[in-house]
This record gives sequence, C-alpha cells and structure tokens, in this order.
Amino acid sequence: MNLLTDKISVLFRKYLIPSLLSAAAISIFQLVDMVAIGQGVGADGAAALAIVTPLFGVTSFLGLFVGIGGSVYMGMAEGERNKEKYSACFTVSLVLILLFTLFLWICFLIFAEPIYIFFGANDRLMPLVKEYGNWIIGCMPIFFLSIYLGCIVRTDGAPNIVLYAVIIGGLLNVLGDYLLVFPFTIGTGMAGAAIATVLGNAVQTVIFLVYIISRKSNLKLTKPNHWFRGFKRIVGAGISAGLVDIAYIALTILLNNQVMKYGNETVLAIFGIAYTCISVIQKMYDGVGQATQPIISANYGGKMRKRIFDILRYSIITEVVLSLFFTVIGMIFPKEISMIFMETTPEILEMSPKIISPIFFSMLFAGVGHLAIYYLQSIMKSVLAVFIAMLRGIVLTGVLVVVLPFIWGLNGIWMGLIFAELITMLIAIYCFYKTSKHLLN
Repeated sequence: MNLLTDKISVLFRKYLIPSLLSAAAISIFQLVDMVAIGQGVGADGAAALAIVTPLFGVTSFLGLFVGIGGSVYMGMAEGERNKEKYSACFTVSLVLILLFTLFLWICFLIFAEPIYIFFGANDRLMPLVKEYGNWIIGCMPIFFLSIYLGCIVRTDGAPNIVLYAVIIGGLLNVLGDYLLVFPFTIGTGMAGAAIATVLGNAVQTVIFLVYIISRKSNLKLTKPNHWFRGFKRIVGAGISAGLVDIAYIALTILLNNQVMKYGNETVLAIFGIAYTCISVIQKMYDGVGQATQPIISANYGGKMRKRIFDILRYSIITEVVLSLFFTVIGMIFPKEISMIFMETTPEILEMSPKIISPIFFSMLFAGVGHLAIYYLQSIMKSVLAVFIAMLRGIVLTGVLVVVLPFIWGLNGIWMGLIFAELITMLIAIYCFYKTSKHLLN
C-alpha cells in the first residue's frame, strides 16, 4: 500500500476494516470478562471489576501515548520518503516506552493497595479487587507493550497483523475465562479471569514481536542523532491520545466514588456494566481514529491537503453511523444488557433502564470528539488535540458529574456525561472548520 498515491477510499477501507475488527474483537473479549465475572462471581464481582477498570486505562494511556506519538512522526517520515528518519522515530519511541513501563510498573507494585482504595474499593469489595488487580499489576508490561506495538505495526503498513494478533489473543482470553472462572475456579473466579486476560495480551505481544523481526517489517533499530529532541517530539505528538485514557482513568475513579456517594453497591454494579460497555464503544471510535492516523500523517508530510480532507470526510461519516448504532442498542435493550452480564434481581432489572439508557445516550455525541483528537494530532495541531482531550475527559465532565448531582441527585451523574459529550462534539466540529481553512491557505 502506498499512502501517498493509492486511492483514498481504498486506503480507508484497507485500514478501517482491520482497525474496526481489531477494536470489535478487543471489545467483545473485554465484555466476555465482565460476563464471566458477573455470572461466575456475581454483582460484587462486577462492582470489583468496575473499580479495577482504571488499571486498563493506565496501560492504554501509556501504550497509545508513546505508540501514537511515534506513529505520527513515522508517518510523516514516510510521507517525506526518509527511511533513516523513519527508523530513528521507531527506535526513540521503543526506548521511551520501555523507560516509562519500568517506572510505572515499579510504582504500581509498591502502592497497589492505596491505589485500589483511591479507585473506590471498600472493605467489602477489596478481596475481589486484589484477586483480579494483583495479576494485572504484576504483568503490567505485557499490556503496555501490546498496545504500543499495535500502533507501530499498524503504521508500518500491516493492519492485518494487528487484527490477527487481537483475534488470536482474544480467543485465548475467552477460552481462559471459560476454563478458569467456571469449571476450574481459582479462588472466587476473579483471578481466573485476570490470568486469561494476561495470557491473551501476552500472545498479542509475541505476534507483534515476530512480525517486527520478520523480513516483511520495515522497522529497524538505528542510533538517532538527537535522543532528547526525539523524546520531546513524541511526547508532544502523542500526549493528546494518552490524555484520553488519563481522562478515562480520572473520570472512572470520580464516577465510582460519586456512584457510591449517591447510590450503593447494586448501583455501582449496574454502572460498572454500562461503563464497561462504554469503554468498549470508545475503543471502536478510537479504531476509526487509529485507522486514519497513518494515512493523514503521511499525506500531511507529503503536503497532499485534498487527500486529508477526503479521509476526514469518510471518518466523520463512519463515526456518526457507529454512534447512532450503539445509542439505539443501549436505549432499547437496557434490561437485556444487565441480564447478559450478571444474574439479575427485580431490583437490578428495575434500576437498569434508569442507569444504562442515559449513559448510552451520551455516546450519540462521543464519536466525533474522539476522532478530533486523532485528526488534530496527525496534522500537528497538538495543542488543540490536548485541549479537546482535557475538556472532554477531565475539566468539563469532571465538573458536571460533581455539580449536577446537587440538583438531580444520582441522575445528575448521567446528565453530566451527556452534556459533556454534546459540548465536546460542538467544539470538535468548530476545530474541523478552523483547521480546514488553515490547511487550504
């Protein structure tokens, strides 16, 4: 595939289909974890998983932060037809991810229990949280590397390798969930689900490494001329993608505590199901952005502006279609969603529509906001990308989910999510308009 000369519609399809299928596979396998725990352990297990969920946000943050940052400059180097620069960008990003991985891994190993408490664990849920979370923290480097390498391999022109790795690793995860959570339960089943997740991600990482050392790969290690400058550029280009996950972590912690303040463990269990689904949907939105990022970066480096507008148009249409589909599912089938994920009671079935439906409605506006972050960083508008990531995930959403419950109680939390996504979408549309005018000048 030639990112500079092949027809845009063909390129978009070749990158989008594997990217969406990869995101869908990751999403399905993540949902299987929730189903296995909800059905095998119960409502407390689902609530515990909701508390541990920010750990995956941390791994996604670092993997995307460095992976997308490196990919943007690798794409631009490809657009400039500079192979030496391409290899240097890969080398710098690899060293950076390894340094960050070592630092964060040590921190989480040392401060695991205080972190669980900060995430919202109480005495009742702590044993389940530890049983699952300790496995994830113990094997954290695998998660960092699988996400980072997925970004790099996709940018190297091998989106299908990413798809195959995700599917194979995910199927192993599902098989592990079945074998370890139900017939051969380890402890309460939480540890079994965690082990299955670790094995699935480990297999993905191995597949990526095998590709990198193969003859098909263009990824070569070299000695960059300026290490510090390379680190700085990757941080600047990738920080907005990372902030999406930092925002997700911060918001999940805040929401867990707000839900416990205005509700109880049952509400948290239902919210955990809904928010797990939302994180899955957001991966689909990110899949569109990750599919377009290598194409936009390369064409930006090659100064081919019209091709950038074409890929942006296709991407927006795709995000809108996905948003409509997911919103309709959540609005129509809230009780059925709860029944899939855990053993339900009359109380859970009565409360599910009041929690799940409004949370899914917020996703109607979220796709365009996610796309804006990937698009803006691909055309080197990192400040705008960071602004949208901060606004959506930390500033605007955080304020609204704290303030609105004073007016509407528990419902104010869900209203805060809706208003935050709507406002972010409007700002993203304005950014598309302004940057498009800038590119034409």
